[in-house]
Amino acid sequence: MKNLASKTISEIVSKDYRTSTLFTAMGIAYSWQGQETLDQVCKRKKLNLEQVLNKLLALLHSPTERDFDFTYWPVELLVDYIVQKYHRYIRSRVPVIKQVLNKLLFSSGEDYTLLYQVLGLFEKGAAELEKHMAREELILFPYIRKMAPDEKGLRKFDAPHFDGVRNSILGMIRDHEREGERFQQIKSITKDFQSPKEADENYKIAMGLLRDFDHNLRKHLHLENNILFPKVLQSGKKGELVYD
Repeated sequence: MKNLASKTISEIVSKDYRTSTLFTAMGIAYSWQGQETLDQVCKRKKLNLEQVLNKLLALLHSPTERDFDFTYWPVELLVDYIVQKYHRYIRSRVPVIKQVLNKLLFSSGEDYTLLYQVLGLFEKGAAELEKHMAREELILFPYIRKMAPDEKGLRKFDAPHFDGVRNSILGMIRDHEREGERFQQIKSITKDFQSPKEADENYKIAMGLLRDFDHNLRKHLHLENNILFPKVLQSGKKGELVYD
């Protein structure tokens, strides 16, 4: 148990993504603030470490099917997976959610004052995510793909050229934190995407769409911040592409 307490949140979630559900319930932003150890987070949030450890261990030992172990994936495969699954998901869901929220606000006749704030945050976040994804797809990810290993499993590259990649990654991580916090605001405003008792079916649909979007965004950011980017940065330090 002590060993688990000294691990970072990102390490724990990367090992078994099921733990993300527990961390989310405790208000721990594993996707964009995962570098603290479990012990540090519990002290900061005044959580009982022993109770948290017991819940984690029960979850980790439960005989349920696990997610892919992305820590063993090569970086070019991770990049393709992120683009095809999560970038496409965002682009397909954003117009749907905007349409549902607008219809709910301007056609229902109900006074949903808080949803105006939700719509504003969502539209701002969606616009920033689109610019962010475009930078990844046009600039950062093509370079990462070029770092694919040769027939010996390693790839040498010119270290000075990697400075631009490192700076780009650090910028992406800052973007992730801003967007994560923005969507955390939406979650707080909606009280964890709950519908009021008097809400109609359209309101419940809107909350379901936002809940699903939040879940996918957290996993998306986790894969980049906690798995893909550390792999690439480690490669730059060693002058070779590393597979653990």
